[in-house]
Amino acid sequence: MKAELLLRVECAGPEIASDLAKVLEPDNHGLPRGLDLRMERSSGSLTFFASSDEPGDALLAVEGVLRDMELFQEVWLLSAVRESRSRK
Repeated sequence: MKAELLLRVECAGPEIASDLAKVLEPDNHGLPRGLDLRMERSSGSLTFFASSDEPGDALLAVEGVLRDMELFQEVWLLSAVRESRSRK
């Protein structure tokens, strides 16, 4: 059985999408055999494609992307708060 998953993320703008893409760009090193993970960026959105002969591997890859996005968001929000405090 082959699984193909698509995850599309709409960002607040092109700059955030660009920063997120730099952090999340898959390097495809250390992935399970048969798993393909790629990302495309279009203006303010990112689209991730995961495909594998093992459905669980594709699902775990997308789950990893979601976890990394959550971490990016937390770091980005913290840096925005620090920046606004330093301007005061």
